[in-house]
Amino acid sequence: MPNCACQLMRTSLTAKACYRGRRRDVAGCRCGIYAGLYTPPEAPARHALTLSLTTSFLDKGVGALVLAQGLLERRGKSIYFARAEAWVDEQRLIATAQGTFKYLR
Repeated sequence: MPNCACQLMRTSLTAKACYRGRRRDVAGCRCGIYAGLYTPPEAPARHALTLSLTTSFLDKGVGALVLAQGLLERRGKSIYFARAEAWVDEQRLIATAQGTFKYLR
């Protein structure tokens, strides 16, 4: 992903991605998925399948910077729930997403 910086934080279990330039990929869906896949550095990576995903595109993504943030809402043994938002220039909400995901074993 060009000009992208993703950071997964353990304390709040959020992921953020910034997109600059011509690419107008709404990263919110991906950030929501990644928010539920955090593992400590010494643990093996986790993977998941999408059970349901709802995305609402609210406005066009025109601006200098698109910022997406995903948040883990709830996690069980095999399923987790996440949501995400995408903002243009940190002022205008352009998309939201929420999903249910199943961990692969």
